[in-house]
Amino acid sequence: MKIMCETSNNNIGVVAILGMGGVGKTALAQLIYNDEKVQEHFDLKVWVCVSEDFNTLRIIKTLLDSITSKTWNSNNLDSLRVELRENLRGKRFP
Repeated sequence: MKIMCETSNNNIGVVAILGMGGVGKTALAQLIYNDEKVQEHFDLKVWVCVSEDFNTLRIIKTLLDSITSKTWNSNNLDSLRVELRENLRGKRFP
């Protein structure tokens, strides 16, 4: 298993956990996600599954659905990205 961390110029970090199927990548991510110290440290946390069939629109809609507790039906990627940014502004998240 390999863990890689990257931060972009918008200060949102991405941690990739790579490895063959069955080595415990999801189990490791769930342990971190559900850890009490992680929950205390961040204002917001959301679980989104990202498969080999990577779909940015689906991922952003899922994030917005979870953060706002409402369904987003728009397919306008730009407006959804703006909405996501506004909903994350000022919040601490992993």
